[in-house]
Amino acid sequence: MRWPNHVSEDIEKAFVFIGIAILLVVANVYHDHVNAPAGITVLPLLYPVLAILLVWPRYRLKIHFRILILYLLIGLNDIGIRLWGGGMHDWEGYGWIFVFSSIGILISILAIIAGIFIGKHHGPRTIIWICLFIFVLYIHVLVFGSVGYGRNY
Repeated sequence: MRWPNHVSEDIEKAFVFIGIAILLVVANVYHDHVNAPAGITVLPLLYPVLAILLVWPRYRLKIHFRILILYLLIGLNDIGIRLWGGGMHDWEGYGWIFVFSSIGILISILAIIAGIFIGKHHGPRTIIWICLFIFVLYIHVLVFGSVGYGRNY
């Protein structure tokens, strides 16, 4: 059984954008491992770029899957920086990670909202998914806030 052409093109498009987003996350974690504070300072730019890559393009992937993939990438980037980032892992560095991540997440939430209205995905369920995204990020900070504390690279 073959997919219709428009569906297979949408799947290919989705894989391309998700692949680019994964490469950006891996590159940022590696960049932070090699050049210690540089990967942290990129976070306010990286998170909105991930949101734009995943939410704005027009392909047939439900908005809740897009938001779930965005959370997974933001979470993996955060955990990757906390575990494999270069330098000394102390509370001051974790404060910087929190500040720059918060700025990036706020901008990415605005990008998600803009992308939803551009793509005409808006509705009551979409608002629930955005609120759930914010809640899951809050839980992520509570659970993984001190992962990797005390490591030195």
